[in-house]
Amino acid sequence: MNGAWSRPDSALWRRLYAALAALLALNYAWRFGFFLPSAAWLIDDDSRQFLAWSARLADPAALKGDLLADYWQSVTPPVFRWLLQACAMVGIGPVMASRMVPLALFLAAAVLAWKVALALTRHPMAAYCAAGLALLAVARGDTLFTGTPRAFSAPLLLLFLYGLVRSRPAPTVAGIALLGTIYPAPAVTAFGMLGLSRLRPPPRLFDWSWRTLLLLGLSAAGLAMAVLPFASSAGAFGPAITLHEALAMPGMALPEGRSAIVDASGHVGWICSKRIGFAPLLIPCGSPGDPRAWALYVLIFLPAMALAWLWWRQRARPGAARWSPTPVYALAVVSALVCYAIAAGVAFQLHLPSRYSQRLLEITTPLALGHLVGMACVLAAGRGKRGAVAAIMAALTVAFAVAGVALKTGRPVRPDDPAALAFIAALPPGSRIGGAAAQLESVPALVGRSVIATPEHAIPYHKGYFSRIDTRLRASIAAMATDRADSLADYARRWGITLLAVDRSFIATGKLEPGYAAVAPDAVARAEAALARRPSLVQRRALSCAVYAGPSLILANPDCLTGSRPVP
Repeated sequence: MNGAWSRPDSALWRRLYAALAALLALNYAWRFGFFLPSAAWLIDDDSRQFLAWSARLADPAALKGDLLADYWQSVTPPVFRWLLQACAMVGIGPVMASRMVPLALFLAAAVLAWKVALALTRHPMAAYCAAGLALLAVARGDTLFTGTPRAFSAPLLLLFLYGLVRSRPAPTVAGIALLGTIYPAPAVTAFGMLGLSRLRPPPRLFDWSWRTLLLLGLSAAGLAMAVLPFASSAGAFGPAITLHEALAMPGMALPEGRSAIVDASGHVGWICSKRIGFAPLLIPCGSPGDPRAWALYVLIFLPAMALAWLWWRQRARPGAARWSPTPVYALAVVSALVCYAIAAGVAFQLHLPSRYSQRLLEITTPLALGHLVGMACVLAAGRGKRGAVAAIMAALTVAFAVAGVALKTGRPVRPDDPAALAFIAALPPGSRIGGAAAQLESVPALVGRSVIATPEHAIPYHKGYFSRIDTRLRASIAAMATDRADSLADYARRWGITLLAVDRSFIATGKLEPGYAAVAPDAVARAEAALARRPSLVQRRALSCAVYAGPSLILANPDCLTGSRPVP
C-alpha cells in the first residue's frame, strides 16, 4: 500500500479530490432529476419561499398585490434577482435556474477550497484531507446546494480566504464586497477577520501601513455599498421582531415550531440551534447537555487553537514546528464570536445571529481539522511510517467516497399531485387559492398563482409581514373547520378566493396538514377539536363541489361549498 498512497506530494491527491467533487456533483444532479424528464415539478425546499415572486420575471404584472410575492421580492438581493433575470433572457426559468446555479457555485467552491487548503498546508496530501472535509461540510443539506442567496456564501467566503492566506488584495476585497451584495451577515464576519489579521504583538499592536489601511478601506467601502440596499429592502414589512416577542410566538418558542429558536429543552438555543445557535450543525445536537454539542465545540475550537498555538510557537522558535501552522482558523473563530455576540445582543435587529458565525465556521472548522489530520500524515510519512500513512489515507478516501454517495445534497421537494398544479397553472392569472393543504406551499413558485398563506412562507422576522400571514393562516384554518355557510362565504369574499384547496386526508380524518400546527398550534387545536365533534362544510361538500379531484388534492368551488351556487 506504499507508493503514491504515502507520498505527501503525489498528484494522486489532486485526482482523488477531483473525483470527490465530481461524485458530489453527480449526487446533486441525480437528487434534483437532471437526468429525468419527469423532474419538471422538483424544487428546492427553500426556493419555494424565494421564488414566490418569480412569475414576475416573465410578466411584471403577475401576482399583482400579492402579499407573499411582494415580501419575498423585497428581501431577495438585487444581484440574485438580476441573475434570475439573466437566466430568463436565455430561456432558463427561475425553478430550473435555482437548480443549475448551485451546481455552478459548487464547482467554483471545489476549486477554491483546494486552492485555500493547498496554500495553508503546502502539501497535496494535507490539502486533500482539509479541502475534502470542507467540501463535504458545505455540500450537505441546505448550505451550498440550495436555490437561494445562501448558496453564494461558501464560494465567496472561500474567495475571501484565498485572498487572505495568499495576501492578495483583489480576491480579498472582491470576496467581501460580493458577499455583501447577496448574503451580508458573513461578509461582516469576514471583514472582522480581515481586521484581526492585521493585529501585531506589542508594542506595535496593529499594522498601520498604508497597504493595510487601503485594503481595509476598500473592503469597508465595498461592504457598505453592498449592504446599504438591504437597509430599506423590507421596510414596508418591518419592524424586525425582538427576542422577547419571538419567545411569545409558538412558531419560534416551541421546539417543533416552524422557525424554532429553542433547543429540545425549550431554552433559547445559543449553544446548538440551526436558526440562532453559534455553531454550524456539523454534528446534530439537541441541547447544551447533549454530549454531541460538546463534541461539536471541541471540533470548532481545538484544531483552530492548536494550529494558532503552533504558529505562535514557531514564531518564537523558528524550526520548532512543521505543521504548516496558521492563525487563520483562530481568527475565524474570534471574529465569528464577536459578530455573533453583537447580533445576538440585539436579536433580531441584525437578522439571525447564526448567519454571522455558522457560514464561516462550517468552512474553517473542517479545513482546520483536515489540516491537522493531513499534516500528521505528512509528518508520519517523513519519519518512514509509510505503511500506516497509506492505510489511513486509503480509509479516508473510502469514507469520502461513501459520504459523497450517501450525503443528502440539497433538499428537493416534489408535489404529491402534479396534475393539480398543472390545473392551477391553467387558471386565469388573477386566480387565488385558499384553504389549507400541503401542496399550496409550491404553488407561487412553480405555477405563479396566488395563495392566501402557507406555513412555508410564514417567516416571522418582520412583524409587518408575519402579522398579516398569521391572520390569513388562522382564517384558513378556521374556514376548514366551520360548519356555518356564512363564515365560509365571508372567508372566500374577504380574501378573493377562486378555489379552495383541500387534502383528501383531511376529508377522511379531520386532521390538518402538520405544517399548520408548527405556526399556529392553538388555532389548529381549536379547529381539530371542533371537527372531532361534527364534520365541517368543507368535509361534507368538498368532493361534490370539486372542479378538480386528484389522488391527494381537491380543488373546490367556494360558491358551491356555501350553497350560493347549486351543487353540480
